[in-house]
Amino acid sequence: MPNAKYLLNILLIATLSALMYFWLYHQVIDHRTADLLLLKETVAELASRLDALDSNSTALAVERQADPTFRRHSPASTYDSANATWVRTFVEERLGNFWVRKRPEIQAVVRRSIEEMTDKVVNTAVEKIRSAGDEEILFRHRTRVIDAFLYNGEQRMWQLRRQLLGHLVDHFILVEGECTFQGARKKQLYSEKLPHDDKLTRHTVSCEEASRPHPHEVNRLEMGEAWRNEAVVRNAALLAIDSVVNNMTLGEEDLIAVILSDVDEVPDPVKLTNVLRFEQKRLRRGEVFAFEADFYYYTVLCKHENSPWMLGPRLASLETVRRVSPDGIRLDGVFENQNASGEQSSVLLRPCECFKIQSVLRGGWHFSYFMSVADIRRKLASFSHAEYSTAASGLSDEDLTRRIQSCDNILGNGDKLKKLESPEVNSLPKPIAERLDDWTSPPTS
Repeated sequence: MPNAKYLLNILLIATLSALMYFWLYHQVIDHRTADLLLLKETVAELASRLDALDSNSTALAVERQADPTFRRHSPASTYDSANATWVRTFVEERLGNFWVRKRPEIQAVVRRSIEEMTDKVVNTAVEKIRSAGDEEILFRHRTRVIDAFLYNGEQRMWQLRRQLLGHLVDHFILVEGECTFQGARKKQLYSEKLPHDDKLTRHTVSCEEASRPHPHEVNRLEMGEAWRNEAVVRNAALLAIDSVVNNMTLGEEDLIAVILSDVDEVPDPVKLTNVLRFEQKRLRRGEVFAFEADFYYYTVLCKHENSPWMLGPRLASLETVRRVSPDGIRLDGVFENQNASGEQSSVLLRPCECFKIQSVLRGGWHFSYFMSVADIRRKLASFSHAEYSTAASGLSDEDLTRRIQSCDNILGNGDKLKKLESPEVNSLPKPIAERLDDWTSPPTS
């Protein structure tokens, strides 16, 4: 017959098991309750935004002719597509935790919400504008957009950027240094043979300016002179931005939004439009939007295994850019100058608490080294990463060409690339998708 101690142990184990069961049960219930609450709040916010769009659409179309503040327009078909895409993206990004947990009952609700909201946008708002007799969708923008980017001879990337963003951007600012980040003088690479562009300002950073301390400099000095030079050149864009803004006619409530990136880091115009249209409050509060970019090397048949590129285009208000600095916004803060072993590190970052980052998933493209072999050599020689040029210098032009065609890494930095069997047409910018032959092999000159 079991003794009392044995029975007591059995009772204790049973009690603990029951308590654990009820605790786990309530944890699941609590999570589901929280999930459903988030779902309800998200759908409510989405519905509110679309209601506002719906109620304003007819008025916008009717007022167009009389009101000079109407500045943006696009065909109705583009509007349909853009808003349908925005609805799906908004819900998927806000409710990403539901997809991760793979709960069929939640996914079903979300899918129904997506379809209902898409129908509301396409069939209600657009139809009202069409019935008003205007086939163009127009938006009352109080946002001026400036696109400031670093340029190092990527002529094809500038032309692609101009084509994709020209209808959204008020002014482009091309920033180019007289010296490389390594400190050597170089030829100015923007072609004067291109047609004049009223929307483009070129800002050249002199070698003397690049060598002086900058009031907005991010603390890169301990990492080497080349990194500090890069920070100064990036921050010099602010001088050109202020000059452009001083020549603008602005209203009291106008918001100036600034895109900061390299020329080959291109935001998706649909995603950019959605942020500019629906996220003005966040921009005014000082939040920064980071456009995660599909990361390609050499051609559209070679993709980085760690895509997306996280240091892609940034969008912020001019006030935030002035407060933080262009370089600081790109890095989400400042460098942590030492790694765990006490050695200098160029990859560790200490997050900045001076602004909040909002990620834009599938937000654009990073077309890295979409250049000829000669231009790739020239670009590598100007980098802050001097080791990249060293790694490539030991390769002949034939070796470089063979590696590029095979989707092999030429930088010696350990990054892994994967060769695609065919281009990902549906995820590429339209100008590239329409001329794939021009982008599936590197240019020869």
